[in-house]
Amino acid sequence: MVNRSRVTLVALALLALGLGVWSWLGSGSGARAISGLAVRQADPRSNEAALPRIGLERLKAAQSGGPAEVEAGRDLFRFGRAPAPPEPSRPVSAMTPPPPPPVDVASLAPPPPTAAPPFGVKYVGTLEQRGNKIAVLLSDDKKEILYGREGDTVANRLKIVKIGLESVEVQDIGSERVRRIPLKGN
Repeated sequence: MVNRSRVTLVALALLALGLGVWSWLGSGSGARAISGLAVRQADPRSNEAALPRIGLERLKAAQSGGPAEVEAGRDLFRFGRAPAPPEPSRPVSAMTPPPPPPVDVASLAPPPPTAAPPFGVKYVGTLEQRGNKIAVLLSDDKKEILYGREGDTVANRLKIVKIGLESVEVQDIGSERVRRIPLKGN
């Protein structure tokens, strides 16, 4: 069973809460500021609802070109940016050259880097002969086998820079670019 004192206490708390809400909603006379608008309280003797008060005289003054009230540099009835002051005109003489034509910025930008064309060789493997490593390459275009040590030039255009366990670094003699070619399986 529920204690009678507990039920009484809850009832009194709800009654106090209800009285507080009723007094809060019913209190206050005159104008209250709600989100920047002045709102009039309804007179309990009249049937008028609370209506926001908007300064329409400011709108009429702004449209007629008269002075408008501006608070903190802002006016709700003026839209857009303020017009820029006119530039002073300069007298044009016969010696003044015409202004240069506008420059297209896109044409000044360097062209995007293109992808490097492939070397046209595949790394097949490495041979060891008397302590020297020899890289074995397969040419894509002529299907010939190329081989050489570090520093050797093969196919008159590729220089073998470094021979590793699973890759070889090859330099294109014409463009001086170095590319790593990994060992490819079947």
